[in-house]
Amino acid sequence: MEKMVLPIRIKSRNQIDRLHWAAKARLKDKYTYMVAQQMQELEIRKAKEKEKFRIEIISYRKRLLDYDNLDLKLILDACVRNKLIWDDAPEFIHRPLKEQIRDKEERTEIIRHLFDKELDAGNN
Repeated sequence: MEKMVLPIRIKSRNQIDRLHWAAKARLKDKYTYMVAQQMQELEIRKAKEKEKFRIEIISYRKRLLDYDNLDLKLILDACVRNKLIWDDAPEFIHRPLKEQIRDKEERTEIIRHLFDKELDAGNN
Protein backbone atom coordinates (compact mmCIF):
# COMPACT_ATOMS: atom_id res chain seq x y z
CA MET A 1 0.00 0.00 0.00
CA GLU A 2 1.23 3.45 -0.91
CA LYS A 3 -0.45 6.61 0.30
CA MET A 4 -0.09 10.25 -0.63
CA VAL A 5 -1.84 13.29 0.79
CA LEU A 6 -2.63 16.28 -1.39
CA PRO A 7 -3.35 19.53 0.49
CA ILE A 8 -6.43 20.26 -1.60
CA ARG A 9 -10.17 19.75 -1.58
CA ILE A 10 -11.35 18.09 -4.79
CA LYS A 11 -13.64 20.40 -6.71
CA SER A 12 -17.21 19.19 -7.13
CA ARG A 13 -18.65 18.13 -10.48
CA ASN A 14 -20.83 21.26 -10.44
CA GLN A 15 -17.80 23.53 -9.87
CA ILE A 16 -15.83 21.84 -12.64
CA ASP A 17 -18.73 22.05 -15.10
CA ARG A 18 -18.89 25.84 -14.59
CA LEU A 19 -15.18 26.38 -15.28
CA HIS A 20 -13.90 27.87 -18.53
CA TRP A 21 -11.97 25.26 -20.54
CA ALA A 22 -8.66 27.05 -19.85
CA ALA A 23 -9.32 27.14 -16.10
CA LYS A 24 -10.18 23.44 -16.22
CA ALA A 25 -6.88 22.74 -18.00
CA ARG A 26 -4.98 24.72 -15.32
CA LEU A 27 -6.74 22.75 -12.59
CA LYS A 28 -5.81 19.47 -14.29
CA ASP A 29 -2.19 20.65 -14.51
CA LYS A 30 -2.25 21.64 -10.81
CA TYR A 31 -3.48 18.17 -9.80
CA THR A 32 -0.87 16.56 -12.08
CA TYR A 33 1.92 18.61 -10.52
CA MET A 34 0.79 17.76 -6.97
CA VAL A 35 0.65 14.01 -7.69
CA ALA A 36 4.10 14.15 -9.33
CA GLN A 37 5.52 16.07 -6.37
CA GLN A 38 4.14 13.55 -3.87
CA MET A 39 5.35 10.56 -5.91
CA GLN A 40 8.85 12.02 -5.99
CA GLU A 41 8.88 13.06 -2.33
CA LEU A 42 7.56 9.70 -1.10
CA GLU A 43 9.57 7.71 -3.66
CA ILE A 44 6.49 6.01 -5.06
CA ARG A 45 7.38 4.02 -8.16
CA LYS A 46 5.56 4.39 -11.46
CA ALA A 47 3.15 1.70 -12.56
CA LYS A 48 4.53 -0.92 -14.89
CA GLU A 49 2.88 -1.45 -18.26
CA LYS A 50 -0.66 -2.83 -17.79
CA GLU A 51 -0.14 -3.26 -14.03
CA LYS A 52 -3.39 -3.50 -12.06
CA PHE A 53 -4.20 -1.68 -8.83
CA ARG A 54 -6.99 -0.99 -6.41
CA ILE A 55 -7.20 2.71 -5.69
CA GLU A 56 -8.91 4.65 -2.92
CA ILE A 57 -9.47 8.39 -3.00
CA ILE A 58 -10.62 9.93 0.24
CA SER A 59 -11.76 13.55 0.30
CA TYR A 60 -11.64 15.20 3.72
CA ARG A 61 -14.02 18.17 3.57
CA LYS A 62 -15.63 20.70 5.86
CA ARG A 63 -18.92 20.22 4.02
CA LEU A 64 -19.87 16.92 2.40
CA LEU A 65 -21.16 16.79 -1.17
CA ASP A 66 -23.91 14.71 -2.69
CA TYR A 67 -22.20 11.41 -3.46
CA ASP A 68 -22.55 11.77 -7.24
CA ASN A 69 -21.05 15.28 -7.11
CA LEU A 70 -17.66 14.08 -5.87
CA ASP A 71 -15.87 13.90 -9.21
CA LEU A 72 -12.60 11.99 -9.53
CA LYS A 73 -11.98 12.49 -13.25
CA LEU A 74 -9.25 15.14 -12.96
CA ILE A 75 -7.52 13.38 -10.03
CA LEU A 76 -7.53 10.04 -11.89
CA ASP A 77 -6.22 11.79 -15.03
CA ALA A 78 -3.38 13.23 -12.92
CA CYS A 79 -2.61 9.74 -11.61
CA VAL A 80 -2.48 8.38 -15.18
CA ARG A 81 -0.34 11.27 -16.45
CA ASN A 82 2.20 10.52 -13.71
CA LYS A 83 1.86 6.73 -14.10
CA LEU A 84 0.72 6.23 -10.50
CA ILE A 85 -1.75 3.98 -12.32
CA TRP A 86 -1.25 2.63 -15.83
CA ASP A 87 -4.70 3.68 -17.05
CA ASP A 88 -8.04 4.56 -15.52
CA ALA A 89 -9.84 1.89 -17.54
CA PRO A 90 -11.64 -0.86 -15.56
CA GLU A 91 -9.13 -3.52 -16.60
CA PHE A 92 -6.35 -1.61 -14.75
CA ILE A 93 -8.23 -0.31 -11.70
CA HIS A 94 -10.13 -2.94 -9.76
CA ARG A 95 -13.09 -1.55 -7.78
CA PRO A 96 -12.00 2.08 -7.25
CA LEU A 97 -13.23 3.51 -3.97
CA LYS A 98 -14.18 7.10 -3.32
CA GLU A 99 -15.13 8.35 0.09
CA GLN A 100 -15.84 11.64 1.84
CA ILE A 101 -15.08 12.32 5.47
CA ARG A 102 -16.08 15.46 7.34
CA ASP A 103 -13.00 17.17 8.76
CA LYS A 104 -11.85 20.72 9.52
CA GLU A 105 -8.57 20.16 7.66
CA GLU A 106 -9.43 19.73 3.98
CA ARG A 107 -7.21 17.38 2.03
CA THR A 108 -7.29 14.47 -0.39
CA GLU A 109 -5.69 11.07 0.21
CA ILE A 110 -4.83 8.76 -2.65
CA ILE A 111 -4.05 5.18 -1.64
CA ARG A 112 -2.74 2.66 -4.15
CA HIS A 113 -2.91 -1.07 -3.46
CA LEU A 114 -1.36 -3.72 -5.67
CA PHE A 115 -4.16 -5.81 -7.14
CA ASP A 116 -4.09 -9.36 -5.82
CA LYS A 117 -6.59 -11.53 -7.67
CA GLU A 118 -6.76 -14.10 -4.88
CA LEU A 119 -7.18 -11.56 -2.07
CA ASP A 120 -9.85 -9.62 -3.95
CA ALA A 121 -11.75 -12.73 -5.02
CA GLY A 122 -13.34 -13.04 -1.58
CA ASN A 123 -14.49 -9.40 -1.61
CA ASN A 124 -16.71 -9.46 -4.71
